Amino acid sequence: MGDASNPAPAAGTSSDGWVRTVLRRLSGDHLLVLALVLLAAGLFLNQAEFVPNLRDLNMWDEAAWIQSGRAILAGWLPTVGSSPLVSILYALTCLPFLDSPFWLVHSASLARLILYGLLWLCAYRIARRLPTPAAAILLGMTFVSPLFTSLFRYPSDPLYSALAGLSLAEVLAFHANHNLRHAWGSSALVGLAALARNDGVLLALVLVPLLLLLAPKGRRWRALVASVLPPVALIGGVILISGLQSGTFTLGTFERTYSNFEDGQQAVYEGTGERNRVVEARLEARRLFGTPEENHYSVWNAIRRNPVAYLARVRAFSIGLPSVFLEAYGKRFAAAFVVFAAAGFLTLVRRREYKLPVALVAFALPFLSVFVITIIRLSYPRLWWFSVYALAAIGLSELVGALGQWPRVAVWSAVWGAVAVYGVADNKLAIYYTAAVMLTALWIGIILARRERASAAAILLAVFLPAGLILHGSFPSPKIRQLGVAGDEQALLYLRDHFPPGTLVATGIPGVVQAAGMNPATLSSTDVPQFDDPAEVVRWMRVQDMQVVYVDAGLYRDNPALWSLIEAEIGSGFQRVFVAEEGNYQVLLVTPP
Repeated sequence: MGDASNPAPAAGTSSDGWVRTVLRRLSGDHLLVLALVLLAAGLFLNQAEFVPNLRDLNMWDEAAWIQSGRAILAGWLPTVGSSPLVSILYALTCLPFLDSPFWLVHSASLARLILYGLLWLCAYRIARRLPTPAAAILLGMTFVSPLFTSLFRYPSDPLYSALAGLSLAEVLAFHANHNLRHAWGSSALVGLAALARNDGVLLALVLVPLLLLLAPKGRRWRALVASVLPPVALIGGVILISGLQSGTFTLGTFERTYSNFEDGQQAVYEGTGERNRVVEARLEARRLFGTPEENHYSVWNAIRRNPVAYLARVRAFSIGLPSVFLEAYGKRFAAAFVVFAAAGFLTLVRRREYKLPVALVAFALPFLSVFVITIIRLSYPRLWWFSVYALAAIGLSELVGALGQWPRVAVWSAVWGAVAVYGVADNKLAIYYTAAVMLTALWIGIILARRERASAAAILLAVFLPAGLILHGSFPSPKIRQLGVAGDEQALLYLRDHFPPGTLVATGIPGVVQAAGMNPATLSSTDVPQFDDPAEVVRWMRVQDMQVVYVDAGLYRDNPALWSLIEAEIGSGFQRVFVAEEGNYQVLLVTPP
């Protein structure tokens, strides 16, 4: 007889029943299976990106964001303009490693895994809203493109991009079924994106008319409420919390925007090469447009002071924009993305599916703000990769569907032939290479479609996936990370072992000094005076209470004039106490008077 206190499990509720249920549902969702397989393959092939050494990090932006996470743990509350969500992410990834000398590196590794996973989740969620086979094509493009790992150097970019892309997926779901739950989800995700990058504030403004456009007439007022409330609540909540600590209830975006505006002077000003190029560009901007204080941190006030100089920046910036796009998406991939995205856009217009391309383009509109500040990092055009990939996936599915129709085959052949000719004529051999690969894939696909009766899925898998991998080129070699061996990591350990936490250390780039727990005095700054005599540098550092100088490429390469003065005082005003890699990394003591 069975024990009444321990009855036998009912059918379908055994301890492993839920496992079988999950596996059965998973096997039924072929797109999810494909996404998980490609994600695993991407993690394996890009393994080295997730175990960086100190020198593999961006010791300006990436290190600063990680440091901001540690600052949150110490009680600092950032403003909206300070991208608080990025700091919160790094506060979480710092927690397990606070006592490690290489906490910065370990935190970066964990954050990169999280960001990579979020980007893949974004790709999968958008793919689910695309028709077959465009959905699978988008995942394939995500796999073969190196774009995701290239975003790691500026951590606010992948976090913003993933959240904006997830918001787009909710918009596409709302467009399909008009369920207001998706409108609320989309605006909440945009609100979070605004806490990752200031572009999210602009995107929140774009989202309101977009959701009103997609909503049926009877639900537009509800869509309006759904589009406005979540971003206002999230952004307003951060303003309230940070304001209660600082006493200033502000977005904090004006100062950051104005700083970017000054950096935008690099569009026309190369600098002298004696100081950090960004510093020289800011000083030149202040000469032309006035100081931030004079303009009350208003870009418009600055432009009104010297519109002629500003228009010169806009012209130079606009001329260089196509090259930036090619570089941002990879010289081998960019031409393919442009051609396929244009084809996808035309396909949707021909089908009179106007609202889908409107939604995809709308999520890229915050990019237009770069024309105001006239500065663009390579990562900026990548922020809306999901719109490019979605349109390109539709365009490539159109090409595969045209393989059996000779008039459309002729058009595609002519397009890629023209791209190849342009690549040769303009000496852009990477574009020529892309066109040659695509032409080859096109005709192999035609042969398979007509002679072997291969399906679209087989052609994509056997022809266009290998073509994408050819365009990708080699993946980074796998690595077993060793910490504390490289010169910068040895310098970090030396600083930790020989100086108390918080010691003021002069440095070109603050990352290593921050990782060592020291207080950086960044010599690449506009408030550092220009010196004519080596002894003046020593006297100034003593007055500023700088006790140590950390030397790496951020000093001797980016600030060669200042480094030559410091180097002249080694042995008198400075004492060299650490050197590694033939002087590429040094620690100098500021000697007492």
